[in-house]
Amino acid sequence: MRSQRQVERIGHRGAPRDCMENTMASFLRAVVLGATAVELDVHVSADGVPVVHHDPALKSQVTPPQFAGAALAGLSSRDLGAVRLAGGDRVPTLREVLDALTPATRVYVEIKGGAPAVIATVVEPFGDSIAVHSFDHDVIAEMARIAPGIRRGILIDRPTDDPSALVARTGATDVWPAFTLVDQAFMDQANRCGVRVIPWTVNSAGEVERLVELGVAGICTNDLALLAT
Repeated sequence: MRSQRQVERIGHRGAPRDCMENTMASFLRAVVLGATAVELDVHVSADGVPVVHHDPALKSQVTPPQFAGAALAGLSSRDLGAVRLAGGDRVPTLREVLDALTPATRVYVEIKGGAPAVIATVVEPFGDSIAVHSFDHDVIAEMARIAPGIRRGILIDRPTDDPSALVARTGATDVWPAFTLVDQAFMDQANRCGVRVIPWTVNSAGEVERLVELGVAGICTNDLALLAT
């Protein structure tokens, strides 16, 4: 029987059950809870700075109030640095997070918005400590063209998605499927492609056990207590 210790323990947006997701506090808490990696979301500010936030716009519960609902792509990094989210957390820059966590903790960067070339400039110096992935497979194909040394992954959430064709088009080494898509046939196909499988978002002990037995490379979870350290 495979052990949970054989898979990467990936905190989904950090440790969102303890702290606000995608904040420095959340990432640091994930490390305390035993994460060997974290996953986060990235957009690019108006002045070309990759910042860590899930949605393309700020929510209404922010200060100063004039930034409520503002699109990240329309704000400068200076403006974003002044924003405080509900609870008082800042919107961190990607560079701040990578400096704080790597190389001890791997960081998986989901590209939500912004030019791949801008994001590549920030992540490339961190080498094997980082990887990028996205639902936008054209973005990953572009990343392969402009920065082939950066490790890449593709997110999929539909059973009709063909991992083999997507891997061939993007040069991905990781496939991130919704956990419900992962069965033995999926794993067999991934193994034939030579890619790692990292299912998301896995929040039950039974699913963790099933997926570990199937041979996944990592588990992305909101609840790191499910994974043995």
